[in-house]
Amino acid sequence: MLFKFKIADLAKESTAEFSKPQIIGHYSIDGERRYFSDLSQLKYYKQPLDLKHVNFNLDDNSQTVYKEEDVDVKLDFLLKWISENFKHLEMREDSGNSTTSRCLEPEFICNRGSLTNLFITPYNCEDGWMICASKFKGTIYLCSFDTDEKKREKLKRTEYHKRCIAWGYKFEQYMLSDTPSTNPDLTTPLNQNEEFCCVFKSNLGKNSLFYCAEIDGICSQQLIQDTLVNKDVELIELKTIPERSINYQGHINHRRPLTTLKWWCQSYLVGIKRIICGCKKGNSGIVFKIKEFLCSELVNSSKNLWRPEICTSFCNEFLERMKLIVQKDYNKCIYQFEYKPNTRYVEVNEIEPSFGSEYTFLPMWYIAKANQHFSARV
Repeated sequence: MLFKFKIADLAKESTAEFSKPQIIGHYSIDGERRYFSDLSQLKYYKQPLDLKHVNFNLDDNSQTVYKEEDVDVKLDFLLKWISENFKHLEMREDSGNSTTSRCLEPEFICNRGSLTNLFITPYNCEDGWMICASKFKGTIYLCSFDTDEKKREKLKRTEYHKRCIAWGYKFEQYMLSDTPSTNPDLTTPLNQNEEFCCVFKSNLGKNSLFYCAEIDGICSQQLIQDTLVNKDVELIELKTIPERSINYQGHINHRRPLTTLKWWCQSYLVGIKRIICGCKKGNSGIVFKIKEFLCSELVNSSKNLWRPEICTSFCNEFLERMKLIVQKDYNKCIYQFEYKPNTRYVEVNEIEPSFGSEYTFLPMWYIAKANQHFSARV
């Protein structure tokens, strides 16, 4: 272990402004896990006529489901998009920072999941996380990995747990359509491999961020065929939740504060304002009503349990500390940050990069394309 530091040292009362996330691109992943730089997997939200009375059987046609391939793509899809759009991300000569060694504008590049883990850490005493960092051409790339505990948990998943995961995908099929003018198609076999992802940029304090996130669907009456960039469309997040998890006031029970915090973080990072929930009867896969939660309501109902400003402040302070630690380039060192919830410490290790290593996540094809692009500019 290189060293470790306390979570409490970074979870302080300070202001770190998070700018409104902007969509700067998107891509699709098809049923065979192939990448396409288009809108082919974009879905449209179709609100049921009566939100209080629906009857969705999330086990329907479960035998025809194509399950997600157990393949860890790390940052590959995002890096593919970046490699096709280097010219849109280049550090501008008029940026005002003549001392920077970065070739790309963002200081940090990652998936939304890594940022979510950092945001919730001040209140997370349950789940550990591991984030590895590699520095390339001045930008720090972050990639999340399963901790040993998470790997053991996955091996111990019950059949009910696996069904709950599948129910989330099925609920999306009930609520989303391929076009604004058509209804959801429940006859098509459900393919869990498919994804539509948006690429965002934002700033947290003085840190420029660039990240991707899977988007369930959008709310739009118009068919979008070219791009979501600079379009005023509403992004939608879909969830399922047991009826017992909602109290008589219509809020999520306070015994699940980490759930509401995760929901808020995931939505906040991509500018989602409302979450559409399918309420399930007991432990069954029957959704009998739809309830909407505004992200602002999640904050208000949880104000005695967690505070957004603590989350943003912690993440900002963590990234600032990470910039001081991550100094060596990707080919000399991978920095492993692991959060231990039982101790409330983050441990930092240095790992020697090697081809085929579990924690090497910047592929050689990406390094080669970046080197080729930026050498041509000289």
